[in-house]
Amino acid sequence: MKRIVFIVLNIYLLNFSNVFSQDLKLQIKVEDTLNLKHLDNSLALKRFKNFSKLSSSIDSIFNNLQNKGFINLKATPIQKVNDSIFESTLNLGKQVDSIFIDIPQSTFTLKQLKSVDPNAKESRIKIPISKTQSILNYLNNLQANSESPFSSLSLKNIKINKTSLYADLSLESTKQRTIDKIIINGYEKFPNSFIRYGARLKVKQPFNRETLKRKSKQLDNLSFATTKKDPEILFTKDSTSVYLYIEKKKSNSFDGFLGFSNNAETGNLEFNGYLDLNLTNNLDFGESLNLTYKSDGREQVQFKSGINLPYLLKTPMGLLLDLEIFKRDSTFVTVDQNARLNYQITNNSNIYLGYKGTTSSNLEEEPIAGTTIVDYTSNYVDFGGKTEQLSSNKLFPTTFHVSLNSLVGKRSTELLEDTQVRGSINSQYNYQLSDRSYLFAKNYASILLTENYITNELFRFGGIQSIRGFEENSIDASLLNSFQSEFRYILSPNLYTHSVLDYAYYENDVLGIKQQLVSIGFGLGLYTNSGLLKVVFANGKTSDQSFKFDNTKVHLSFFTKF
Repeated sequence: MKRIVFIVLNIYLLNFSNVFSQDLKLQIKVEDTLNLKHLDNSLALKRFKNFSKLSSSIDSIFNNLQNKGFINLKATPIQKVNDSIFESTLNLGKQVDSIFIDIPQSTFTLKQLKSVDPNAKESRIKIPISKTQSILNYLNNLQANSESPFSSLSLKNIKINKTSLYADLSLESTKQRTIDKIIINGYEKFPNSFIRYGARLKVKQPFNRETLKRKSKQLDNLSFATTKKDPEILFTKDSTSVYLYIEKKKSNSFDGFLGFSNNAETGNLEFNGYLDLNLTNNLDFGESLNLTYKSDGREQVQFKSGINLPYLLKTPMGLLLDLEIFKRDSTFVTVDQNARLNYQITNNSNIYLGYKGTTSSNLEEEPIAGTTIVDYTSNYVDFGGKTEQLSSNKLFPTTFHVSLNSLVGKRSTELLEDTQVRGSINSQYNYQLSDRSYLFAKNYASILLTENYITNELFRFGGIQSIRGFEENSIDASLLNSFQSEFRYILSPNLYTHSVLDYAYYENDVLGIKQQLVSIGFGLGLYTNSGLLKVVFANGKTSDQSFKFDNTKVHLSFFTKF
């Protein structure tokens, strides 16, 4: 005879109307004493106010025990013993601890399956029986976020073998959805080419919720617009509409720099600096116009202008035109003209191919014997690329930037014609160490390969953009490699301080110089309602010098958007 163990759960109804209601008592019989602990946990601290809730509790207990692996659980109907006592008998049966699920081919990637079972194979996973429902919900969400937003998963052909279940995963999916409309809210004049080519989001694409969110985030990397929130999707019987919430932001910028130091020869205070004006997207086309003026206070002047026209004729191709004029006192003037055809890979990455022509003239009235400054012209094929990631951090607006440039061509003087190769790389990265601290690193490297070198074709560097503590564009080089580094610490939401440690190595093949440069210092950055103000104190020296206070340079810059 089976041994029947009686477990009595006394549940009392509160007496809200004197003695007109009775306490209910539930009595459950369990035929398996080995699994009593599972039942005890299920019944702990349950209370009911009426028979309907008492009956619902039996269903809850039933489901809870099945989720623990008692899939053959049986329960007799609730029987009334007397006016206040009810009873039911449970037969728990054999407990299973895991389930093997066979997955149809190409339903999920192996990476997705391994997220629920580290030992998963391409067509099978093994999971604890207690997690079956939550894992099925997770897999169903993966399907819903793909091309089948209304798909559902279920288990079929369920079999039991000892302490494990075996089942087939069945996928019931609707017709694959595609994007039928893309609707812009907010910035209604936003240029659509930045969506179609830059974010690679277009009509008739298969709908995938996660891909849609990832692609829309590409728009946050534009200097003139940002997304206000994640895209929203409207499903109707026959169409899928995507709503993008885009906001126009200030994109015109002014960057001004002023440097001052003592002249080593005269002892007088000298000023140098630059002005950089960038006008972006004023025609709602995504175009930009750049104007730059630099002066070192010693009759060395540089002027640059450029215009960038992206996505011409609603294609991924764009046009970049540049003009640069550099004049060094009364010795020479150099004019560079550049035309590039850009291909936008994404909104923040492009490659280009173009032409660059250079003309340089010696301004000396009388020829000087042995001079290294001569008239020349050069023509190059210009190719390279750029990628960058902007940041919403107002103190540090750029997270990283990498640009490559290569020139192959010929330079002609009155006597010689040389084949030349010029190359440069410019990279920077702002790495976040903690909520308040960052490590900034920047590298600029250039090389000129030619048979004969002349002074007015060399690279020019020095100053706030390459190595601080030296005059702007005061050093000529045929090869250079410069590093800037800063440890940045945020003192308040609008103020940060940083160290300065710069290093450069350069060669000048005209003069036969090989030299190392080092600079140290510190700086402050303050964000105001007008823009970002930065002050840098830097002291630079060559490898055969010692640091001198008189060599300290002060670099003052201001950046604002309007």
